[in-house]
Amino acid sequence: MRMRALTVLVLTACAPSLTTVPAGSEFDLSPGEAVLLAGTAVELTMLDVLNDSRCPADVVCVWAGNAEVRFRVHAGAADTIVSLHTMQEPRAVTVEGVRLELTSLAPPTHAGAPIPAAEYRARVRWSTP
Repeated sequence: MRMRALTVLVLTACAPSLTTVPAGSEFDLSPGEAVLLAGTAVELTMLDVLNDSRCPADVVCVWAGNAEVRFRVHAGAADTIVSLHTMQEPRAVTVEGVRLELTSLAPPTHAGAPIPAAEYRARVRWSTP
């Protein structure tokens, strides 16, 4: 019994604390990073960038292109995976009582220079519907 209590204590002490973001604010997430949405039981995690066809910053394009970013919305025992886009729909979604909007994705692309997955930063705004 003591060993189980000690294990729980150690695991709890090692668990990272989440940043809490207030409603209406914009914040950046990197792949694997999670935040807690203030006043809710919702935890939002950026999973990855599925597609990135945005126009490179050093090229003139007819179309701005699009990137698709995948997120995990965790509330209680429920996990929902959502994909949001930079230029196509859906750019925003309402899930678990919160509205999430992808406002931008960094860094910009450059011709012939792929972006390492760990360098992506998704800017998100959340609010209550």
